[in-house]
Amino acid sequence: MTESGHRRRAGFAAAAAAVGWMLVELGAVTTGVLVPAAFRDRQRLLHEFFEPDPMLGFRAKANLGNFEIRWSEAGERAAYSTDAQGFRNVGRNAGEARILFLGDSFAWGVWLERKLTFPDLLERRLGMPIANWGRQSYGIEQYALLAERFLDAYDPQIVAVCIYANDLTQPISREQLADFYRAFGWSEFRRYPLLKRTVLHQAWARLAGAYRARNAAPSHLDFAEASNGLRLYRGLGAHPHYESAGYDKAVEAGYADMLSRIAAAGAAPVVFLLPSKESVYRHRYRELFDETYLGIEQRAYARLRGIAQARGATALDLTPAFRGEGREPPTYLPIDPHWNAAGHALAAKHMAAALEAVAAAIP
Repeated sequence: MTESGHRRRAGFAAAAAAVGWMLVELGAVTTGVLVPAAFRDRQRLLHEFFEPDPMLGFRAKANLGNFEIRWSEAGERAAYSTDAQGFRNVGRNAGEARILFLGDSFAWGVWLERKLTFPDLLERRLGMPIANWGRQSYGIEQYALLAERFLDAYDPQIVAVCIYANDLTQPISREQLADFYRAFGWSEFRRYPLLKRTVLHQAWARLAGAYRARNAAPSHLDFAEASNGLRLYRGLGAHPHYESAGYDKAVEAGYADMLSRIAAAGAAPVVFLLPSKESVYRHRYRELFDETYLGIEQRAYARLRGIAQARGATALDLTPAFRGEGREPPTYLPIDPHWNAAGHALAAKHMAAALEAVAAAIP
C-alpha cells in the first residue's frame, strides 16, 4: 500500500473513532446514565418532596401519599405521607393534641414508618393525642417560626422542642429563609449540567477528586468507620466554630425567646436534647479523631438546659441514657446519623417519664 493509502486509512480510522466517541458521549448525555445516584436522590428530595416557603424557607409538600425517598449511598429508603400542612400527621387533628412536638429529622422519624417513631410511640404509651411538627433539616429558627405561626390557632398543654447537635450552627436570617433555595445552593439540584453528563468530564472529575482527596486539609465532613462498624463523622453535628464565631449567643438567645413564646401561648415548654452518634460512641470516636470537637455539644447542651430551667421549663438531656443503654446493640443507623427503631424506642421510654411529670403538674 502506498504512503497516501496508509494516510487515508489512518484518517478513516481516526474519523471512525471520533464518530464512535461522539456517539458514546451523545448516549451518555441523552440517557443520563452517568448522573450520580446521590444527585438524583437530592434532586427528588429537594424539588419533588420539598417546596419553597417564604417564611420557613422550605416545607414538605402537602397531602403526599407514600412518597418514596432514597439515600443510595447508605442503602436507606422510606415512603412518607403528609397532611395538609406537610407534616406526618395524616389522620390526626392537631387541634385535639395535648402534646405538640417541634424538631428536625429526628422528630420527623427519617427512614422509619411513622408507627416506629417516638411521637407515635409516646402517643400510644401516654394515651394522649400528639401532633408532630418535626420536619427534616429544620433548625431553632424554624421551630420558633412554627410556634409563632401556629400556636395561637391550637391549644396544646405541652410543647416539646427537640434539639439536635446540628441546631448549634450559624443562625439563618429571615432574608435567607425567604430565598432559601438559592441562598443555600438547593437550586443547583434542579438539573444536572449537560457537560457533567459526558464520559470525558466524569473521568476528569474522578482524577481531580482523587488528587484533591490526597491533598485536602481535614474537614468537618470527613468520616471513618469505627471498630464497631458504625460510620462516625469528624464534625457533622455542631458547627466547629459555634462558640468561637459567636453563633452561640445568637442561637441561644433565639432559643430562649422561643421558650418564652411557648409559655406565653399557655403551653408548658419541654426541651429534649438529642445526642449525636459521635457523642454517644465517643469511645469509638477517639479511635478516629480528636475528641475536642465533642466538647461543643456537651457545653452547649448544658447551657440550653440551664436556659430552659431558668424559665421554669423541663429540660432533659438524653445523652446519658443513650451512652448507658443505647450503645449495644446500636441505636443509630450504620451510615446515616439518625436513630434506628431501637433508638426511637429508647428515646420514647425516657421522654415519657418527663412528659408524664409535666402533665401531672398542669391544673
